[in-house]
Amino acid sequence: MILLINKGTKISSEFIGLPKEYIALLKFGIQTDTWDLDGKVIRKEKVQELNKNILNNILGDFKGRLRQLPPMYSSVKHGGKPLYRFARMGVEIKRNYREIEIYNMDILRIERNLLILKIKCSAGTYIRSLANDMGETYGTGAALAGLIRTDIGDFKIEHARSIKEMIYMAKLNKVPVNERGIMSLGNLFDKNPSVYVRKENEKRIIDGSPLRTEIIDTDSKKLSCFLNELRVSEDNLGRVIAIRSLEGNIIALHRLKKGLYIEDTKSFNKNFTENIVIF
Repeated sequence: MILLINKGTKISSEFIGLPKEYIALLKFGIQTDTWDLDGKVIRKEKVQELNKNILNNILGDFKGRLRQLPPMYSSVKHGGKPLYRFARMGVEIKRNYREIEIYNMDILRIERNLLILKIKCSAGTYIRSLANDMGETYGTGAALAGLIRTDIGDFKIEHARSIKEMIYMAKLNKVPVNERGIMSLGNLFDKNPSVYVRKENEKRIIDGSPLRTEIIDTDSKKLSCFLNELRVSEDNLGRVIAIRSLEGNIIALHRLKKGLYIEDTKSFNKNFTENIVIF
């Protein structure tokens, strides 16, 4: 989980759509109403040993772009209320399929009727739905028995802080910035393209003015050349551009979209860079 502090919450939308990676434990031979082991068992089948060849064929069918049905026990809204409220009352709601993408899926281990998978997927993917659908395809049913999220974008679990550590830092009322799992928002966008503006024009950008060639730092590349370089690669479409003061503080975030330069509405005061993100 990524935790944004204070003014850092303004950029929470930048993380919602990041791809995720999971280690998932699937138990075959069982199906529940919640699609995990916390639910009521509605089907049981005897499974002696999972067939790896069959599973590899199934994994191939579940890679790429898919239409996935969200589980009833989920936070997806219907009429302004989450689906799990209806599920708890025994009410089944007709749900719309959602388009997701499974970038990669690898078998890590098979033990009798248990399957451990590493899954790289788009945001919005329900691993419980994936487990249920794979169980149906295999023919024995399956339910999610365990799940660990290992990556969110470039944020990896091995660098993360535990809840216990977070509580300890809260008691000390001190957060050590730029240590494992903690970084300033300035460093968070270090890998993004940056444009530096002249000091006399910082307030204009903070107040929401669009970026123009004449207000960027004279020692930096001209804006048109800078944007043309970015457009060479399709990978840059949708990418955030950090607008910085000459001191390196982020004062706004703008974006490239469909080959056009789009000014975003996110602008900040100079103290924004000092806020932190914890993961």
